[in-house]
Amino acid sequence: MIVGVDLDGVGYRFDDALRLWAHMTYDIPLASMGEPEVWDYPVHQYGWTQQEFYDRFNEAIEAGFMFSYGTPYDGFVEGLHALRDAGHFVHIVTARGHAGPPGMVVALTAQWLAEWGAPYDAITFCKDKTAVRTDYFIEDKAETFHALRAAGVQCFLQDRRYNRNVGAWQDPTLDAYRVFCFTQFVETILNSKEIAL
Repeated sequence: MIVGVDLDGVGYRFDDALRLWAHMTYDIPLASMGEPEVWDYPVHQYGWTQQEFYDRFNEAIEAGFMFSYGTPYDGFVEGLHALRDAGHFVHIVTARGHAGPPGMVVALTAQWLAEWGAPYDAITFCKDKTAVRTDYFIEDKAETFHALRAAGVQCFLQDRRYNRNVGAWQDPTLDAYRVFCFTQFVETILNSKEIAL
């Protein structure tokens, strides 16, 4: 099977890196930047303007900090190994790559994955994740989760505070596709009766 894996919010601690950058560079107290409660948290939760977010985000990329700093979420690297060991094709699909100097996000991403020994078979940088063929997928953004499921992908939603209304406002049965850690997603696939390609 082709297993699609998002990075930010699933494998990479994007919000932790952004908060630390803002603290180190702009002296914004860490205590004032809590865990994201909404998707667009820098604007709606921290009170930044959209331009401030873009500027700080791009500066962090240009400095080589964003996408290279930080540890993976627990179980992420081990889970990728387990999927590949079971014969599944791991395809990382991420919407990052549209900020910073050309090619820098790609290079930082490859460096971070290599540093942590995170195995994969392919990686695609694109905003429309339905354009990449996958059988299973793990995602943290509600809209992308719904789009992938509508496209026929067995998509699972990585539980985060900013997506906990998903299911109740559209279809309560979707709660069955919420996972609370990457290991739970991996175990679901490994326990599936589908045969790896």
